[in-house]
Amino acid sequence: MNLFSANGSPHYHVLQKRRRRRRPLNTRPLRRALSIALSMMLVLSLFPVSVFAYEPWADEPWAQDLDGHWAEPAIALCHSYGIMNGDGNGFFRPDDVVTRAEFAAMVNRTFGYDALYIPGYNDHDDIPFNAWFAEDMRTAIALGFITGAGDGLAFPMDSVTGEQAEIMLGRILRDPEFSVAQAGFAPLTRGEAAHILSSVFGKIVDSHLDAQGAVFENVTIRKPGVVLRNVTIEGDLFITECVSDGDVWLDNVQIRGRLVAAGGGAGSIHVRNITVGASVIVTNRA
Repeated sequence: MNLFSANGSPHYHVLQKRRRRRRPLNTRPLRRALSIALSMMLVLSLFPVSVFAYEPWADEPWAQDLDGHWAEPAIALCHSYGIMNGDGNGFFRPDDVVTRAEFAAMVNRTFGYDALYIPGYNDHDDIPFNAWFAEDMRTAIALGFITGAGDGLAFPMDSVTGEQAEIMLGRILRDPEFSVAQAGFAPLTRGEAAHILSSVFGKIVDSHLDAQGAVFENVTIRKPGVVLRNVTIEGDLFITECVSDGDVWLDNVQIRGRLVAAGGGAGSIHVRNITVGASVIVTNRA
């Protein structure tokens, strides 16, 4: 409701009441309600806080293999963004090794590449057209963060090492020196993959975010029409290819790392009062 008129004066609504004799206030119901409330507070105080605390997986029986696992927070975050799901049998399998196809699917969901239309066809002999991973592998190869062996093979069912994950993500982020602490040469587990991806995307913004005083490690924008306002980013802001030629508005944003714009058309990234501590990289491949 608009409380001010066109000339700036406030509208006041004055209610005229008919005077009548006041009856004595019956306080008995009030006293009874107060007594019940105090009794409930006393009963609740006898229980530990954890009994009533919200457990993020309490209503998700298929997440029972994450209870107490070191990667539970990262997997929970990835799941909230639709990046990582259970195996269909009630488990997330955080200690299982990740294949190249699985990692491609996770990366595509992370940056919104699963929504991209990639023209062309698959010419790798080990990617059947009807395999569950066919589109994810085709997208990954078309965008260049996964490469084949040059002999018609892409090895979708091979495991992914930490070093290989670094190379793939470095290609996406336009950062050839991208590295993750203790990535190593061993095959990645699902828990480790969730940890790496969550540290990369940080906060995913798909719509309007006005968070006065908020500080994020990294921010990822993967849809057009996003308005980002009044935030500080300690690391990088990454605008993915999925923004395409759409608009993004950045207002009063402090970026202490890099601004990487892989998406956005000519004049479609609108900025006002922003600072970038490192480099600005604009490479629209959409």
